Amino acid sequence: MKDSAAKCRAAGPPGPEPAEPPCAPARRGTARSGRTRDAIVDLAIGLFNARGTSAVTTNHIAAELGISPGNLYYHFRNKEEIVRAAYGRFGEECRALLETPVTGGAAEILRHYTAGTFDLMLRWRFFYEDTAELCRRDPDLAGDMADLQRRFVAHLAATLGRLRRTGIVSEEVADLDLRLLADNIWLVSRGFWEFARNGAPEGFRPEEAIRDGVRHIFALTRPYLTPPARQALDRSLARDGG
Repeated sequence: MKDSAAKCRAAGPPGPEPAEPPCAPARRGTARSGRTRDAIVDLAIGLFNARGTSAVTTNHIAAELGISPGNLYYHFRNKEEIVRAAYGRFGEECRALLETPVTGGAAEILRHYTAGTFDLMLRWRFFYEDTAELCRRDPDLAGDMADLQRRFVAHLAATLGRLRRTGIVSEEVADLDLRLLADNIWLVSRGFWEFARNGAPEGFRPEEAIRDGVRHIFALTRPYLTPPARQALDRSLARDGG
């Protein structure tokens, strides 16, 4: 996929994007049709990540896949439909991250959510980098993204509440403070990827950025933990060289 994106950058735009066909997409029920539809989305994700959604047209996608624009329109009426199909996959991965049972102390639980979130940002970075433009072009997608944020933050708050009940988060931490901590974890996670990339424009290493991001979330959460939990968190950081 990276090779395809690189070729597209080198070749430049294949020409203006044709007007959308007046009819709705044709049948999508056959196995071959499903494979072509999946291939369109696969390639589009790579191009969106490499160039940004605004720089990629359906003509680019069709040319890279070796199909005609009309064949692409057989499956998707426009680029927004391709983006929504990609978001369906992204949403499934986000739900899987939230629904996977996690046991252990603060370090294990925070590492699961934080490293998982940063991994999603790496593989689906165009959704994070182009949020404003995508939401402006597609109000339905904007609603879906806002709903995902609410569910993610609510899940974090519930997880922190469970840690308080099990003696990992201090019982003196109020409900409001737990909700604010969940908001702050989301905010730091959401903005950390861009922060890390801007800080190392020539030598950005995703794996190191993920480890660094986990350390930032640990530091944000540490003051809310009980003394034994803080000690366990510090030991985990020491093992990681943090």
